[in-house]
Amino acid sequence: MLGIRPRPPVPCQHQGNRTGASQGVCRRLVSRPARQAGGGHPETETTFAEASKKFEQEYGVITEGERSQKWVEGHSIRLRLHLIPFFGKMGLSEINAGTVQDYRVHRIGSATTGKAPARSTLHDEVGTLRQVLKTAIRHKWLTHLPDLSPPYKTQGKITHRPWFSPVECKQLYEATRQNAKEPKNPHFRWEAEQSHDFILFMANTGLRPDEAKQLQHRDVTIVEDPREPRAHPRDRSAREARDRLVLIHAGCCEAL
Repeated sequence: MLGIRPRPPVPCQHQGNRTGASQGVCRRLVSRPARQAGGGHPETETTFAEASKKFEQEYGVITEGERSQKWVEGHSIRLRLHLIPFFGKMGLSEINAGTVQDYRVHRIGSATTGKAPARSTLHDEVGTLRQVLKTAIRHKWLTHLPDLSPPYKTQGKITHRPWFSPVECKQLYEATRQNAKEPKNPHFRWEAEQSHDFILFMANTGLRPDEAKQLQHRDVTIVEDPREPRAHPRDRSAREARDRLVLIHAGCCEAL
């Protein structure tokens, strides 16, 4: 009778008197089944609560003078009230797209006011979570940053620039003109006149508010056109590398 001999067991390559990285690999291999059986994280893994403590120690010192004190305190408040109670005992490797989505569902379902948190509130909390995970990556407690983007929803920010219709634009500058002529408080007459001129300038040039505020006399070149009783100011202050030609009334040249 033909017999089949079983293959002898292959010894682990990390057995023996090995130290350093090899023992670390064995420890992780042994702790993974224990983690799956017990439902917790390995004792050798850094928890979210520990990474949060390290983040708070670093953030306030590194950003001193660059972030307001209230902004720094906001991270600590979000960690203490919401993030650490949910993620605190988790190992850093357990935080992934699924657990972050569970956190969003938990926050919406456990609202004590009966009203779900605002979208911006959850966005700020996930932002604090991202900062803690980045701290863990810098200290080599985590290998990569998981996907923290919310599923099922489109981008909440308006992607197109709103604009006034011609009727709405006329209604706006007529209201500012009337306010410049008869302000409710005569003390603010100059401010009302400046506001009216600023609105007319932006409406006729198409400049963005930041471009209009930074515009200087040297940025504008007046080009006389004999065919038209108007002038063409050439705007050189735009961030684009091109000039912008705008028709204005000839009387505006004296003001410029």
